[in-house]
Amino acid sequence: MHQYLDFVSLMVYDQTGPWSGSNVGPHSSRDFFEHAANHWLTNRKLPKKKLVIGVPFYGYLFQSADNAEGAEAVAYKDILSRYPTENPHLSDQIGLLYYDGMVTIEGKADYVRSNELGGIMFWEITQDTADPAKSLLNVIHQSLSKK
Repeated sequence: MHQYLDFVSLMVYDQTGPWSGSNVGPHSSRDFFEHAANHWLTNRKLPKKKLVIGVPFYGYLFQSADNAEGAEAVAYKDILSRYPTENPHLSDQIGLLYYDGMVTIEGKADYVRSNELGGIMFWEITQDTADPAKSLLNVIHQSLSKK
């Protein structure tokens, strides 16, 4: 089918969430991201330039360390406003809240660039912050612009 597609967008997030039983933890780890890319490139033989891989601009706040039921989706911009003294943009976790901060997003964008993949997508733009110094979209742009 690859010959008939311009690109394939992979939603590589939501490994965990309110539906995942006792699977509480990161929903979009770097390992999960790279494993998905490698699976599609190696096992599915998707050409690198056709792989557009996704990152989340939100996280999940779990209510319990052993039960994912009732987990709340929280936009990245809301994480920044709820936890300003925690420097959340520099982390991926605050207690039972798991998300992708700037360092992880940069690493994923660097992976896309260095492996010459087709691009990166995200869910979803209105969940990013308007603060350019902490914007995940700006991190992606800066990373993909490197030579």
